[in-house]
Amino acid sequence: ILYRMHINLGDLYRYSCSTKLAEECYLKASKLAPATGNPFNQLAVISQSQESLTAVSLYYYARSLMATNEPFDKSRTNMLSLLEDNKKWLEDHVRDDDSHSRAIVAGNIEANSSIGKRSQREWIMKEKSAINRKFLAQLVDLQWDFMKGVSLDGSDMRIHLDELLSKMSSIIASFTDLLASASFSESLLCKLVATMAFSTLTASNQGKLCSTKGLSAKRSKDPIWNEGFIMTNQALAFSFVLRFCTVLANHFYGHMTKRENKPNASSLINIRSLTPLLLGSSFITSIYEGSDWFHGLVFYRNDESSGDSMSSENNSIRNLCTTSQI
Repeated sequence: ILYRMHINLGDLYRYSCSTKLAEECYLKASKLAPATGNPFNQLAVISQSQESLTAVSLYYYARSLMATNEPFDKSRTNMLSLLEDNKKWLEDHVRDDDSHSRAIVAGNIEANSSIGKRSQREWIMKEKSAINRKFLAQLVDLQWDFMKGVSLDGSDMRIHLDELLSKMSSIIASFTDLLASASFSESLLCKLVATMAFSTLTASNQGKLCSTKGLSAKRSKDPIWNEGFIMTNQALAFSFVLRFCTVLANHFYGHMTKRENKPNASSLINIRSLTPLLLGSSFITSIYEGSDWFHGLVFYRNDESSGDSMSSENNSIRNLCTTSQI
């Protein structure tokens, strides 16, 4: 009763544009029924209404679809709409080269010394917000690429492998810089890690899980169906998770090293990369231990025989995967 009351009350607040109150109701509903997808879908809808919260919205849609008791199926349609809108936003608003914005934020304060310090701070925060917005949009778009799958032979409209690899490297480089400048909260970082876990397990399958049993069923129905497509794309998505968590680990150890060099410091500092690193490490461990939903582990085996039957293109992917491991 309480669960349904909070959902309905949240809907009423949302219809009246009382976003904050609606969000509070949906969060309470999610705590009362954490295995139910509906409240997470509603939270995603609220986040989607705010352009800058695309990454948060994707996280909530993932939570809704992965709910263990009652997944909310309508979230899939909503999620696909979000991902397409995000891609369009990138095409319409983002320049290929944002070095000008980075230069402004990094070192052009002196050129604007004629304006007050308060105005300078506001201007810098606005520029940083724009850079963060672009990065999160690009990260969300990369997850969409993983869910659609990469074009291994260039014969369809999906992203080509070389373009995907370049995109992955660019995003990791941007994330390294932004994490060092404390651009993201601990909560947001955890949401990003959880979202990447979702896109890894649903890679090339439009955000849908496919178990080992499901692979066997598809194989029996269609003998020419190529399960290697799912295996390859899951392996690529997982390699990105590994690289992302490596950045988190380097950030954490960097802060710990600084801490060790200051033995007289009176209190522990809050290292925002720790919790998302632990979350990512837990997911990575579950994959290496064997998951019924992940089929790309063959790309991470170090024995030479596992690569004997692979094409040269798949061998390059295998090399990427093995070198991405933490």
